[in-house]
Amino acid sequence: MIAHYETSINAQPPAALVASIARALGVSADELLGLEPLKEETASASMRLRKCLLKAEELAPTDQKRCSASWTRSLMHAKLPETKSPAI
Repeated sequence: MIAHYETSINAQPPAALVASIARALGVSADELLGLEPLKEETASASMRLRKCLLKAEELAPTDQKRCSASWTRSLMHAKLPETKSPAI
């Protein structure tokens, strides 16, 4: 799924997915989207995950899709802390 957003020109992930990815990486959505710089106190586990994702970008498209599918399944089954949605 992530590969779809990386390779499609106008594709944008749903907001709920951005929030899940940001939580999994231990960053804010603004940091994930590049709207704010990453904080220095980012945990080393998050840094290892970021490095892994950067390495995945170097894979062949078929391998990227396979990794993306695996990560998506993992995120869907992960017990992430619940956050309150902002009032609209």
